[in-house]
Amino acid sequence: MDLFLGIDFGTTGVRTSVINQNKEEINNHSVSITSPILKRQQVCQDPRLWWEALIQNLTFIKNKIDFKNIKRLSIDGTSGTVLVTDQNGDPLTYALMYNDASAVEEAELVEKISSGHPILSSPSNALVRTLSLLKDQKFHNYKILHQADWVASKIIGEFKFSDENNSLKLGYDCSLRVWPDWFNKLPIDFDSLPKVVTPGQTIGMLNNQDFLDLGFSKNLEVVAGTTDSIAAFLATGANKSGEAVTSIGT
Repeated sequence: MDLFLGIDFGTTGVRTSVINQNKEEINNHSVSITSPILKRQQVCQDPRLWWEALIQNLTFIKNKIDFKNIKRLSIDGTSGTVLVTDQNGDPLTYALMYNDASAVEEAELVEKISSGHPILSSPSNALVRTLSLLKDQKFHNYKILHQADWVASKIIGEFKFSDENNSLKLGYDCSLRVWPDWFNKLPIDFDSLPKVVTPGQTIGMLNNQDFLDLGFSKNLEVVAGTTDSIAAFLATGANKSGEAVTSIGT
């Protein structure tokens, strides 16, 4: 029977859930990740910890699941967590986390350039965090990726995709499905921005030795994911206009 793998990255751990074609969960497992640290007033985390925890998680369950039966996987991550990498996906910076609000100067710059964009003019979004990471750096041919983007990209070996839900916090216009024109005024290389696709859209096939060594099929399909909150919303089964979800607690 075909199986499907969901990967959820939270603040302090990574969870995996395997379901079958009947949407029945047949396995789930969690592995802890070292908590983010405060560094120069910034809330940050080493992104390599995410990958290490994921491989540890999958190693634990590989004797319970035949990974060759997993046909597709998707990933969600914390909303607004962002990092800068080189063209090969190697981190050039630590990741600034979803709850980092240190980029006050960058928020003021965005407010001025965007004519007071209601979401991006605060220090609590991925765009101003990215500007903070790029400040005083001389990176060339770099990539801007969210948490879920980076992990999915490592699995397919290509670092250029993001989904609409994650990209919203980076400034992507989900209504027009474009990066705003005023982005040209920002100190960002436009080519560093990800190509945005809809959640669930195929972004590539498996091209990662760690996953092949674990027993996954080279035909494993990776589809674009979303943010943690939207993943939780979708998991409730809500899928029609007018349906709502209230989430309380963690």
